[in-house]
Amino acid sequence: MSDVTNSIQVQRGLGASNFAIASVGGTINVLTSAADMKKGGTFKQEFGSQSFLKTTLSYSTGKLNNDIATSFLLQKKTGNGYVDGTWTDAYSYFFTANKTFGNHSFDFTLLGAPQQHGQRDGDNKHTAKDWESFNYDTRYGSPDDRKVNSGSTGSGWGYVGDDARNLMKEGSYGGESMDFISSALFGGNIQLLKKVGGKWLINSRTNYYHKPVYNLNWYWKVGNKTKLSTVSMVLMAVAVVRGHSTHVVILRWDDGDDEKKIGNTSIPNMGTMEHMFSKSEKRSKYIIRASVNHHNWYGVISSLNHLLTNQITLSGGIDARAYSGIHYREVQNLLGGDYYVDYSDKNVPDGNAAKVGDKIAYFNTGYNKWIGEFGQTEYKTDTLSAFRSLAFSNTQYQREDPFNYEPEEKMSETANFPGYAAKVGANYNVNSQINVFGNIGSLSIAPNFHNVYLNYNNTVNPEAKNEKITAFELGTGYRSSKYIVDIDYYYTVWQDKALVRTSKGKDDG
Repeated sequence: MSDVTNSIQVQRGLGASNFAIASVGGTINVLTSAADMKKGGTFKQEFGSQSFLKTTLSYSTGKLNNDIATSFLLQKKTGNGYVDGTWTDAYSYFFTANKTFGNHSFDFTLLGAPQQHGQRDGDNKHTAKDWESFNYDTRYGSPDDRKVNSGSTGSGWGYVGDDARNLMKEGSYGGESMDFISSALFGGNIQLLKKVGGKWLINSRTNYYHKPVYNLNWYWKVGNKTKLSTVSMVLMAVAVVRGHSTHVVILRWDDGDDEKKIGNTSIPNMGTMEHMFSKSEKRSKYIIRASVNHHNWYGVISSLNHLLTNQITLSGGIDARAYSGIHYREVQNLLGGDYYVDYSDKNVPDGNAAKVGDKIAYFNTGYNKWIGEFGQTEYKTDTLSAFRSLAFSNTQYQREDPFNYEPEEKMSETANFPGYAAKVGANYNVNSQINVFGNIGSLSIAPNFHNVYLNYNNTVNPEAKNEKITAFELGTGYRSSKYIVDIDYYYTVWQDKALVRTSKGKDDG
């Protein structure tokens, strides 16, 4: 973002931000309008150890004769990682366009940063004592229970031969986990294998993430004293953690000598033919699966500002948003088998013969909608500025679970939580160098979604209630040609904040 940002506005504490659901710690506003960017472009490459390479290309047209301005950036970053098995493959992209029509101005912005990287979480099983006798020549320590061959350092990763690589590649899958931008950049595949140092490396876990943001801003100068600002946004994030189907067995990725191996010359199927599911296909007992989270946001914030007098400004507007979070696991690679048996869907009690792309383990969706209105009065002179604001909102939750409930019962009841935010504040300039300020506010916000639907079920928690926040802040600042000094004091009381604890019952031992 630093390569395409015009300026960043930071407001600490409560502040005078116009949102139906106010923040407590502060707000950040990043300005990226193409109309404010000067004409020109840059090309930059950065190099580092472990094959690190970062390439950045950017260009801005500046404001053209037809009142159109555009700017874009494309960036690619790759590297093997200083720690073995922690490779990275990432992109960043940004595009913005501005067009003015008389008293109307439109800004469209698209940005995102899809990335994949290798993880080796198996190594977190070892203590510092395990590594005391580590031999950097043999790549082993004693004691050492990592099930890998010499040269494949780390229990969370290893190497595979060409035959195994070809078979795994045939079964690789991106599917619903990837949007069209990531699919174009990564070739439609969440990487299972990575070529490092001329060898094919496989991780027990890989991570994929992409959070594209689409923004359309409309600014309308209604009159000399009145302005309307409307921001519409779409955010569609996908997070995928890819790993093997069990945490009990540590697979020997290279030359394992038991039936759980992933060999150099073949990938033997881990199961036998089970005629209950198929008379000709083999069952995979170990697979590569993905834990997938889709986060989809849609929203609009519209505010009207009116200059009532030279000192008083009135503003108000609406804030409406909708969110859905889809969570599931899916089969990504059968490791040479034909299907994987999953018993998680209670609507299929005899088990499901899952193929690549099928959902397993869990599948549920959380819904969050809110709508609110806000109003603010601001008074400003050369020495004194003050504001008061009031906002009301309603947050609605609902949960869908087709795995644990029958079709007619998969949707939970809705849960509604009305809220409010009331704030007042002032700043006084003692002189050209010293100012003092203070803010106080009272907020009532909806509880966390997971506190409303406990233990991953559709029953609404009758004890769930709004969290109440009272915040106070006081500060002073000093400015000179040589020094900038800020002193702030914050005091916050957060009541009715739910903390979920899980404990054993009397019969659980």
